[in-house]
Amino acid sequence: MHIEFRLPSGAGGQSALYSCSLLNRELARWQDLYGFSYTTEITYYKLTVRFDDEQAVTMFVLSWPLTQIRWQIVDD
Repeated sequence: MHIEFRLPSGAGGQSALYSCSLLNRELARWQDLYGFSYTTEITYYKLTVRFDDEQAVTMFVLSWPLTQIRWQIVDD
C-alpha cells in the first residue's frame, strides 16, 4: 500500500517541480512530527510515497495537512 500525489502538468513541468518541492518539504516535516520513514519516487506526474510501516498510512490519512494537491491510497 502506498500514497500517490498527482502533480500538475502545466507550464512545461515547472508547476510539477514546484508542487514536488512543496510536497517533499511537507513530507519531511510530517516525518519529523510522527517519525515514520518513507521513500519517494516520481513517475509520469505522480509522486509515489512508500512507507516502511503499514501503520504510517493510517497516520498519514489522519494527519496530512495539505489539501490542495490530490492524493490517493493505492493498494499494491
